[in-house]
Amino acid sequence: HEALQSRYNHVRNKAAEVLARKKDGSSFDVLCAMVRSDYKGEQKRGIAALLELGDARAIDHLLNRITDDVAGTARVDELFTAIGAFRLEAPIDELMQLYGQERFRDDAFDAILTISGYDQEFEYDFDDEDDDDQSWLKDQHPRKDAICAQLCAACVRHGQTDRLDDLIPFLSWMASSDADEQLATLAAFSGDDIRNKAVEAIGFRARKR
Repeated sequence: HEALQSRYNHVRNKAAEVLARKKDGSSFDVLCAMVRSDYKGEQKRGIAALLELGDARAIDHLLNRITDDVAGTARVDELFTAIGAFRLEAPIDELMQLYGQERFRDDAFDAILTISGYDQEFEYDFDDEDDDDQSWLKDQHPRKDAICAQLCAACVRHGQTDRLDDLIPFLSWMASSDADEQLATLAAFSGDDIRNKAVEAIGFRARKR
């Protein structure tokens, strides 16, 4: 704790990293300063340590580092990955806005998908009509259907049809009604492949959901 007050930057940083591993919140401010650093190694360690600390307040600082990057030194992919790793819904609106910017689109997509829970391994056999086993879900993070559906709508708005291929099976599988509006939109899609998959998904939901 005394080392956190050192006039030497490397001493403060090292102390904060050690305390983060012990889940000691006194390290938070120093770790956020590390994330703001233009030195990519220092920034990388700060991101990793904030994740290890697990303080959700870090999300706002990570988002600010992405958007306030005058020097162009932000480790954008790692910042988005860290935001997603918290698996909290709070930053979804900001992430959707960043998804609307082409330079952030892929990284924002991955972060949103992680928060939705649909980044996890899917152990369902769509070709087996009798597969009702959902025991595998108990070992995974919860899936948030509404966020996945919202991401699908964003893909349509921004013309990311390749991403829709990945999302349609998830919409098909959802037990909630969050998928219905998106599948209805995709069933009228101009591209044959997407349209056909959406119609198949609607048929699956009529039988199984």
